[in-house]
Amino acid sequence: SESNILSVGFNQMIIHKFLYDDIRANPNIYNAKRTKCSFDYTINQKLVRTKSLQMEIDLTAELNGDIIVFEAKNGEPSDFAVYQLFHPYIYYTQLKKENELAIGSIRSCYLLRKKEGNNTMIKMYLYEFVSDEISSLNLVKSAQYTLIEK
Repeated sequence: SESNILSVGFNQMIIHKFLYDDIRANPNIYNAKRTKCSFDYTINQKLVRTKSLQMEIDLTAELNGDIIVFEAKNGEPSDFAVYQLFHPYIYYTQLKKENELAIGSIRSCYLLRKKEGNNTMIKMYLYEFVSDEISSLNLVKSAQYTLIEK
């Protein structure tokens, strides 16, 4: 399941290395969350108004006020729905604007797990949105790790 792959990533310190360049980093972890929220955003300069939109966040990590929201998948899909990263970004952006949480940066991590024989391949992509426009997704960095079973 998605939660299992995220547990492996954290327990093996892969996520720590990828996000923080420090396997001793100690982020606060918040497990999967489903919530309903209402917010406005634009797609190609066209207003989208949501009301009681159901949203899922697979995992949230916070370190020194900086937020990373995770979307995890088993397998290796050729593409993904950007809204799965964007809606959590807008959710935390709204909390930041309303001063409900002291938030610094908000980024998104897309994590894939693929079994190859006895090995597990983990691919990670760190994204940021340059603006509150869904099309402003920008790849910050990516990495691939192989867990070898002995």
